[in-house]
Amino acid sequence: MNALEAHDLVFTYKGRGQETPALRGCTLSAARGEFTAVIGKSGSGKTTLLHCLAGLLVPNQGHIRIGSSFLTEMNEEQRSLFRLQNIGLVFQSCAMVPELTIGENLRLPFEAAGLKLDEERLAELKNRLDIADLEDRYPQECSGGQLQRAAIARALAGNPQVILADEPTGNLDQENTLTVFSMLKECQREYGQTVILVTHDLMLAKQADRMVMMEDGRILDS
Repeated sequence: MNALEAHDLVFTYKGRGQETPALRGCTLSAARGEFTAVIGKSGSGKTTLLHCLAGLLVPNQGHIRIGSSFLTEMNEEQRSLFRLQNIGLVFQSCAMVPELTIGENLRLPFEAAGLKLDEERLAELKNRLDIADLEDRYPQECSGGQLQRAAIARALAGNPQVILADEPTGNLDQENTLTVFSMLKECQREYGQTVILVTHDLMLAKQADRMVMMEDGRILDS
């Protein structure tokens, strides 16, 4: 059984009397431990697809299965808890709370949900990602590369089945881009996680196990 399956997803943004189709029957699957890169022009639906896979958006049609659980059959509270326990999210924006230290940011999602965090695993991740010395720093005191590595540590802290990364290197220079991508590949190898990466960077996409093209709300090659 595949780690993730999304079938015939339809999603339309609605607002101010207008409807904007973003997904038009999008289907994607990913095997366990597979690294898939999703490429396509801006406006092709890549980010909408990733947000649906994460349970942040609910498709108007279709179903999404991660492991043996169907996201599309859950309510908002169930999706939120499932996401925290099973999905690691890494965005272009690191989404750190500026008033909290990096250490507090890493623990925040788990504390807010009342879940116990494996501190030993978190310590291992911080060492691997070379951010152990950032524990007491605030986000504004860190570089973009450091913040993105911290975001990866937070995404992996709960030992998720699936990592969903939306343009995680979009704001980084070439050196940090390669570092962050290497970390995602290492997570795939070391922990056996399924990774889906949305990117405009064809060089990175070609290093994935599989590359799929998205156009006009559909996957052209899956």
